[in-house]
Amino acid sequence: MDMILSSLDYEGRVRERAEQLWEEAGRPEGKDQHFWYAAQHSLEAEHFETAPKEAGDLLHGEADEPAVL
Repeated sequence: MDMILSSLDYEGRVRERAEQLWEEAGRPEGKDQHFWYAAQHSLEAEHFETAPKEAGDLLHGEADEPAVL
């Protein structure tokens, strides 16, 4: 069940980011896939920007809890 909720949460975050990007671009018609993929890329980049630091902290014993990658 957690996987389903996580998947729905991810989809909602992508939808919100895609809408934000679309509005910032002046709401062009026919570009829905472009903004969807751009939103996915943006969210993934944010995730992977923080993941190496957390993993490095874990390797050096600096993190209190395991990193979620």
